Amino acid sequence: PSAAPDKAGESVFRYGTTAYGVAMENAGMDPHESYKGWSTLRYGVGETLFRFNEAMQPQPWLATGYEFLDDHTVKITLRNDVNFSSGARLTGAAVKACLEDLVKRHKRAADDLKLASITADGQTVTIKSHEKAPALINYLCDPYGCIIDMQR
Repeated sequence: PSAAPDKAGESVFRYGTTAYGVAMENAGMDPHESYKGWSTLRYGVGETLFRFNEAMQPQPWLATGYEFLDDHTVKITLRNDVNFSSGARLTGAAVKACLEDLVKRHKRAADDLKLASITADGQTVTIKSHEKAPALINYLCDPYGCIIDMQR
């Protein structure tokens, strides 16, 4: 931040950020690497299954809803009207492949999600965690959870 006089002699507050760049480990667009998911979302080239509203409540984004089947398992229903930029359709199988790649490559995501299994059936994915997962939907709002086309 800096304050400098404008033409009328009044101070003008100017603000910049270094939050997006190499030093913050988020230069790039692969959300499965470090903190790059933040850039993916910020620049509008990625979306997550859920996102937070102004009240910090998770809301469907690529999903239409979810249902906890038990303390460890959540079934997520996906939108029918979404295609990746490759033209491929967003399906349960595509989300499953993406989340499996995510937890293989992203330690924080693996630690948060604690995935035991993921199954896909049409426009649904069912995620089972090793531990009780009351915050699973919240974790799926994190930018690391951008759903990307793994067939690209």
